[in-house]
Amino acid sequence: MRKGHRGCLRIATLTILPCALITGVQTLPQAKLSHSAESDPCCSIVVQALRDYGHLKVGIKRSEVEKDFQVSGGLSTRTEAYYVYKGCQIIQVDIKFSPSPTSEDASPDDVVSSFSQLVVKEQPAD
Repeated sequence: MRKGHRGCLRIATLTILPCALITGVQTLPQAKLSHSAESDPCCSIVVQALRDYGHLKVGIKRSEVEKDFQVSGGLSTRTEAYYVYKGCQIIQVDIKFSPSPTSEDASPDDVVSSFSQLVVKEQPAD
């Protein structure tokens, strides 16, 4: 399995299983799904998040990242920020950037230099 796909498997395992349990499906080995994961509202968000995560690539600009993800509001710098998925803010990814030479602050032209696996993480209560 390619390195980048392990994260997708991890997120799918962590989120699709709870979706199945929430919708009343029996345990997975015995379950006979009558609908696809995409037709379940909970799971469809996960499926879309996985697709959008698949668009992240080293070399794309911050503006491309921010079409599907937004800065989480926690500590972030020009070169690194924690992003949450716009469709479900417990789906998160850490992204590192190479700064654009045309700006001193975070810029839509900053370029992705690396990013973490997609994770599901409950946000702490305020």
